[in-house]
This record gives sequence, structure tokens and C-alpha cells, in this order.
Amino acid sequence: MKTKMRESGLELLRIICMLQIIFLHFGEHTGYRELASKMGGINSYISSFTYYLCRAPIYIFLMLTGYFLVKKVMTFQDVKRRILKVYAPMLFFSILIPIIFLGLNIVNLTDVNVPKMFFPFLSRTWYFLSGYILIIIFSPFLNKLIHAMDKKEFKTLLIIIALMLCGWRILANLEPFNKFISTELIIINQGGKSLYDYIFMYLLGGYLSLYWKNSNKLEFKYLFIFIYCAIMQCILIKLHHPYSRVATYNDNIFAVIQAVCLILFFRNLKFKSKVINYISSYTLAIYIIHEHYLVRNFIWSKVFAIHSLAFFNYIYPLKIIGVCVIIFLGCMLIDFLRRILFAGVGKIKNKVFSQ
Repeated sequence: MKTKMRESGLELLRIICMLQIIFLHFGEHTGYRELASKMGGINSYISSFTYYLCRAPIYIFLMLTGYFLVKKVMTFQDVKRRILKVYAPMLFFSILIPIIFLGLNIVNLTDVNVPKMFFPFLSRTWYFLSGYILIIIFSPFLNKLIHAMDKKEFKTLLIIIALMLCGWRILANLEPFNKFISTELIIINQGGKSLYDYIFMYLLGGYLSLYWKNSNKLEFKYLFIFIYCAIMQCILIKLHHPYSRVATYNDNIFAVIQAVCLILFFRNLKFKSKVINYISSYTLAIYIIHEHYLVRNFIWSKVFAIHSLAFFNYIYPLKIIGVCVIIFLGCMLIDFLRRILFAGVGKIKNKVFSQ
């Protein structure tokens, strides 16, 4: 039976989000943001503005999970299949990457955490994917909770959680409010990277899917709000520098609004493309490969390291885009080879057991 092709608007958003993630890692691990700040002027503004244009990708991936799964009846077999789809490449690359790096003498045995190789989920080799798998496990129960509520109750729950995570928790880490507001021993969420936040994003994605009116036409107001939030982040840091600490949190209210706006915009980008959908299917593996701790160190400290201000010539924005695209395509090629290997092993297994 021929399966219906998925709309490509949100699949294009997945691709954009992965490029945003690579850009964020570029800024974090190469020293780009610090160098741009030292140079000041237009370089500093470009660095800050583009950074806050890219604050929402992790939350978008989680919201899209809720957006698509909330209408599904999730059985145990569905959950198992989805977990294996994520965990199989996690385990494969967790074991293979250290072996290859050791074989090529890129690292020493002391650089490899051997027990961690075999338990990537429990060891949080990829913190996002450990949380994501937990969300998949909880999804049938979260769906039951969602469908047990009416729209008003659901909205009230989301407002309460938002006030806790995007309000109370943010203020508790922001001067001068942290002198009299605290969430210690109540909410510890690592700047928006906790299971609390992941559940919140799943629920929010489910709400958008069930109750947010779809006009079926492009609404550019969402792009305007998205850009406006980035501008506001930059302004607030200028006006109150201590705000810079919480500006980077994933559950900062501006980042949450940006995630919502991008989903609402791209879901109405109505087109179908086999190419976009195919490339989008690699985003998980691209994250796994380039964010493995050995690959991460190799990429940013040896291959694409920025060592001096000489990097900032007149085409440096194009250089950054080029680096992000190269990493994206390189990781995609690596996973393409993994897929060929898995398909070959699967065919051999089927032949053996069919005899």
C-alpha cells in the first residue's frame, strides 16, 4: 500500500533547525562569539543577532514530536519502534566513532570513556536524545492526559507550567530577583534542558496541533514576531547586562515564542518534496555524529578552529555558512553509508532466517 507523502514545510524547518544547531555549536566551541565581541561594532551585533535567531531548534524538535504524535494512538509496539529508530544509530556511532578515532590515532585510549560507549542513553552522551527517548516512552501517557482535558483545561495547564519554567525559574536566576526568588530543590532544569521542559514542549506542540487555528495560508506575522524576539533579546542585554545569563536558556520565554512562531509559519508552507523529506530524515544522525564528544573536539579544535581575528574578513559570514553546510552534508554522507550497511545486514539476516 502506497503511503501518503508528508507535507514538506515542517520537514524544511527540521533541516533549518539542524543548521541552526550546528551554527550554535560553531559559536560555542570555536570562540567566534568572543572574538566578534572583542572586535565590536557591526561584528558584535551580527554575532548577537544571529545567535538569538537560532535559540529555538531543540524546542522545535520536541514540539514537533508532540505536534505529530498527539493525534496518534501510541501502542507499546509504536513506542518500541520509535525508540529503536533513535537508539540504533546512537549505539552504532557511540561504539564506532571511538574505534575509528583510536584506529587512526586521532585520540588516545585515555581520551575514550569505554563504558560510556555501550550505554549512550544512560550516560547522556547526547543529553538531548536521552531526554527525547524519555519523551517517546511517556508519549502514550501524555496523550491520554491531553485528550482527557478540554481546551480550556489544557490551556490553563500550559500557562501554569510556562509561569514556572519561563517565569519563576528565569527570575530565580536573574539579578536582582535572585536575591529573594528561588527554585532550589523545586525546579532544577539546567537552563531549559530538563525533562520538565521536554514535557512542556511536547504538551505545547500537542496544543498547537489540536487547537491552534490553521489558516492554511502563509502568515508572515509569525516571522515578524520571531525576528522581533531576537531583537528584544539583544536590547535587553544592552539595557541590563545580567540578563545575558538567562537569555541563553532554552526555556526563556522569547525562545519559546520563537519556536511556536516558526512551527506556525512553516506548517502553512504547503508543498511536497521528496528531496526535502529525504534530507530531513538525516537530521537525527547529523546531530548524533557532529555532537559526539570526540567528533566535537576534532571538528572545532582541529578542522574548523578560529585562531585569530584574521578570520573576520569581508566574507566571514559566508565562511560560517559554508562550515555549517559542510558539516551537515559530511554527517549526512556518513549516515548514508550506515544506512547502506544496515540494509545489507538486514537482507542477509532475512535470507538466513528464511531458509
